Amino acid sequence: AGLLLLFTLAVLAASATLAAGLPAIILPEGYEILEDEGVVCLPVTLSEPSGLPVSVRVTTIPPQGPSAAIPHQDYIPLNGRLEFPPGLTEREICLRILDDETDEFAGYFLLAFSEPVNATLNLASVEYFIRDNDGPAFLRIDQWPTPPSIAPGEVLTYTYQIWSVPLIEDTGRT
Repeated sequence: AGLLLLFTLAVLAASATLAAGLPAIILPEGYEILEDEGVVCLPVTLSEPSGLPVSVRVTTIPPQGPSAAIPHQDYIPLNGRLEFPPGLTEREICLRILDDETDEFAGYFLLAFSEPVNATLNLASVEYFIRDNDGPAFLRIDQWPTPPSIAPGEVLTYTYQIWSVPLIEDTGRT
Protein backbone atom coordinates (compact mmCIF):
# COMPACT_ATOMS: atom_id res chain seq x y z
CA ALA A 1 0.00 0.00 0.00
CA GLY A 2 2.87 2.38 0.81
CA LEU A 3 4.53 1.74 -2.58
CA LEU A 4 1.25 2.32 -4.41
CA LEU A 5 0.68 5.56 -2.49
CA LEU A 6 4.21 6.79 -3.26
CA PHE A 7 3.73 5.92 -6.93
CA THR A 8 0.37 7.76 -6.95
CA LEU A 9 1.96 10.83 -5.31
CA ALA A 10 4.77 10.74 -7.87
CA VAL A 11 2.25 10.58 -10.73
CA LEU A 12 0.25 13.46 -9.25
CA ALA A 13 3.39 15.51 -8.79
CA ALA A 14 4.61 14.79 -12.31
CA SER A 15 1.26 15.65 -13.90
CA ALA A 16 1.03 18.89 -11.88
CA THR A 17 4.56 19.85 -12.94
CA LEU A 18 3.86 19.14 -16.61
CA ALA A 19 0.48 20.88 -16.60
CA ALA A 20 1.59 24.11 -14.93
CA GLY A 21 5.32 24.14 -15.75
CA LEU A 22 5.92 24.49 -12.01
CA PRO A 23 7.18 22.00 -9.41
CA ALA A 24 4.57 20.33 -7.22
CA ILE A 25 4.68 20.62 -3.45
CA ILE A 26 4.41 17.04 -2.18
CA LEU A 27 2.87 16.79 1.25
CA PRO A 28 3.76 14.29 3.96
CA GLU A 29 1.51 11.28 4.44
CA GLY A 30 -0.90 11.45 7.36
CA TYR A 31 -0.09 9.15 10.23
CA GLU A 32 -0.47 8.56 13.92
CA ILE A 33 1.62 10.63 16.34
CA LEU A 34 2.21 9.49 19.92
CA GLU A 35 1.12 12.03 22.52
CA ASP A 36 4.52 11.99 24.25
CA GLU A 37 6.64 12.52 21.10
CA GLY A 38 7.10 16.22 21.88
CA VAL A 39 8.21 17.77 18.59
CA VAL A 40 7.40 15.94 15.36
CA CYS A 41 9.01 17.07 12.10
CA LEU A 42 7.29 16.15 8.84
CA PRO A 43 8.99 16.25 5.43
CA VAL A 44 7.64 18.42 2.61
CA THR A 45 9.32 18.13 -0.79
CA LEU A 46 9.24 19.67 -4.25
CA SER A 47 8.88 17.37 -7.24
CA GLU A 48 11.87 19.10 -8.82
CA PRO A 49 14.22 22.00 -8.07
CA SER A 50 13.02 25.48 -8.99
CA GLY A 51 15.06 28.50 -10.01
CA LEU A 52 12.51 30.64 -8.17
CA PRO A 53 11.67 30.83 -4.48
CA VAL A 54 8.71 28.59 -3.64
CA SER A 55 6.38 28.98 -0.67
CA VAL A 56 3.09 27.66 0.67
CA ARG A 57 0.83 28.63 3.60
CA VAL A 58 0.67 25.96 6.32
CA THR A 59 -2.14 25.97 8.88
CA THR A 60 -3.39 23.47 11.44
CA ILE A 61 -7.16 23.15 11.38
CA PRO A 62 -9.03 21.62 14.32
CA PRO A 63 -11.94 19.60 12.93
CA GLN A 64 -15.31 19.60 14.66
CA GLY A 65 -16.56 16.58 16.56
CA PRO A 66 -15.77 14.31 19.46
CA SER A 67 -12.53 12.95 17.94
CA ALA A 68 -10.97 16.35 17.29
CA ALA A 69 -7.62 17.17 18.88
CA ILE A 70 -7.82 20.43 20.82
CA PRO A 71 -5.42 23.28 19.94
CA HIS A 72 -3.21 24.41 22.87
CA GLN A 73 -4.27 21.29 24.79
CA ASP A 74 -3.17 18.50 22.43
CA TYR A 75 -0.87 20.44 20.05
CA ILE A 76 0.41 23.95 19.34
CA PRO A 77 -1.33 25.29 16.21
CA LEU A 78 0.61 26.49 13.17
CA ASN A 79 -0.18 29.36 10.82
CA GLY A 80 2.61 30.56 8.57
CA ARG A 81 4.49 30.04 5.33
CA LEU A 82 6.96 27.32 4.45
CA GLU A 83 9.72 28.70 2.19
CA PHE A 84 11.88 26.84 -0.34
CA PRO A 85 14.87 28.94 -1.52
CA PRO A 86 15.79 28.45 -5.21
CA GLY A 87 17.28 24.98 -5.82
CA LEU A 88 16.16 23.48 -2.47
CA THR A 89 13.70 20.56 -2.71
CA GLU A 90 13.33 19.37 0.89
CA ARG A 91 12.00 21.16 3.99
CA GLU A 92 10.36 20.13 7.28
CA ILE A 93 7.35 21.32 9.21
CA CYS A 94 7.74 20.79 12.95
CA LEU A 95 4.71 20.39 15.20
CA ARG A 96 4.75 20.50 18.99
CA ILE A 97 2.54 17.79 20.49
CA LEU A 98 1.45 18.36 24.08
CA ASP A 99 1.39 15.49 26.56
CA ASP A 100 -1.30 15.55 29.23
CA GLU A 101 -2.41 13.20 31.99
CA THR A 102 -5.91 12.68 30.58
CA ASP A 103 -6.98 9.26 29.33
CA GLU A 104 -8.69 10.06 26.05
CA PHE A 105 -9.40 8.70 22.61
CA ALA A 106 -7.08 9.49 19.72
CA GLY A 107 -7.71 13.02 18.48
CA TYR A 108 -7.09 14.25 14.98
CA PHE A 109 -6.34 17.54 13.28
CA LEU A 110 -5.71 18.66 9.73
CA LEU A 111 -2.53 20.17 8.38
CA ALA A 112 -3.77 22.40 5.54
CA PHE A 113 -1.71 23.81 2.68
CA SER A 114 -2.83 26.75 0.54
CA GLU A 115 -1.66 29.77 -1.46
CA PRO A 116 1.31 28.14 -3.23
CA VAL A 117 3.75 30.55 -4.86
CA ASN A 118 5.76 29.34 -7.90
CA ALA A 119 4.47 25.77 -7.39
CA THR A 120 1.35 23.63 -7.40
CA LEU A 121 -0.09 21.45 -4.61
CA ASN A 122 -0.72 17.72 -4.88
CA LEU A 123 -3.08 17.79 -1.84
CA ALA A 124 -4.82 20.55 0.11
CA SER A 125 -4.65 18.89 3.55
CA VAL A 126 -3.36 15.88 5.45
CA GLU A 127 -4.97 14.29 8.52
CA TYR A 128 -2.93 13.40 11.61
CA PHE A 129 -4.01 11.41 14.67
CA ILE A 130 -2.56 11.98 18.13
CA ARG A 131 -2.64 8.66 20.01
CA ASP A 132 -3.06 8.92 23.77
CA ASN A 133 -0.35 7.46 26.01
CA ASP A 134 -2.22 7.64 29.33
CA GLY A 135 -3.77 4.61 30.96
CA PRO A 136 -7.40 4.44 31.90
CA ALA A 137 -8.55 6.35 34.95
CA PHE A 138 -9.29 4.38 38.10
CA LEU A 139 -11.53 4.90 41.08
CA ARG A 140 -10.54 4.02 44.60
CA ILE A 141 -12.96 4.26 47.52
CA ASP A 142 -11.16 4.34 50.84
CA GLN A 143 -14.17 4.51 53.12
CA TRP A 144 -17.51 2.79 52.91
CA PRO A 145 -20.41 4.11 54.97
CA THR A 146 -21.73 1.78 57.64
CA PRO A 147 -24.84 0.22 56.16
CA PRO A 148 -28.09 0.70 58.02
CA SER A 149 -30.13 -2.29 59.03
CA ILE A 150 -32.02 -3.54 56.03
CA ALA A 151 -34.46 -6.35 55.61
CA PRO A 152 -33.65 -9.35 53.39
CA GLY A 153 -34.46 -8.57 49.76
CA GLU A 154 -34.16 -4.80 50.16
CA VAL A 155 -31.68 -2.95 47.96
CA LEU A 156 -29.09 -0.63 49.44
CA THR A 157 -27.92 2.17 47.13
CA TYR A 158 -24.91 4.43 47.63
CA THR A 159 -24.36 7.55 45.55
CA TYR A 160 -20.87 8.97 45.04
CA GLN A 161 -19.91 12.18 43.28
CA ILE A 162 -16.77 12.02 41.19
CA TRP A 163 -14.75 15.09 40.23
CA SER A 164 -11.78 15.42 37.95
CA VAL A 165 -8.75 15.78 40.20
CA PRO A 166 -5.04 15.90 39.42
CA LEU A 167 -3.26 12.58 39.63
CA ILE A 168 -1.07 12.06 42.67
CA GLU A 169 1.95 9.85 43.09
CA ASP A 170 1.09 6.18 43.29
CA THR A 171 1.77 4.97 46.82
CA GLY A 172 1.57 1.31 45.86
CA ARG A 173 -1.37 0.74 48.22
CA THR A 174 -4.41 -1.03 46.90
